[in-house]
Amino acid sequence: MLLGLALAGRSAHADPEWTDGYATYYGLTYNGQPLACGGVYASSDSRILAVGPALYGLPCGAEVEVCGPGGCAIVERRDSCPGCSANVLDLSEAANELVCGAPPHTCRVVFRLLAPVRIVAPLTGDGGLLDAPQ
Repeated sequence: MLLGLALAGRSAHADPEWTDGYATYYGLTYNGQPLACGGVYASSDSRILAVGPALYGLPCGAEVEVCGPGGCAIVERRDSCPGCSANVLDLSEAANELVCGAPPHTCRVVFRLLAPVRIVAPLTGDGGLLDAPQ
């Protein structure tokens, strides 16, 4: 099964692969905290993306292009954001500044999955595989 970003609120962008959304940012207090997909958070890492429950099917490591008023960035799903609503991408401060401009703030964006991703097993909200049924 291929995963697409088939979400409500499709973009008015000319390319149907793009989805409208919002970019938020973590906050400096998260520095050093573990990420759901492994590793630790660093506000200076411009590749960090956390997704909310509506996008938990997007596996760890999936690349997403995000474009906003400040420009575009290619980010990688590395974390989960249980409090994020549909079509909200929680970015590191560095990624948010690339997309929204400085200082980090919430902005409107369009985003798309860069390559089809094959799902081999269901994922939990923390990016890990579910246990197989017994």
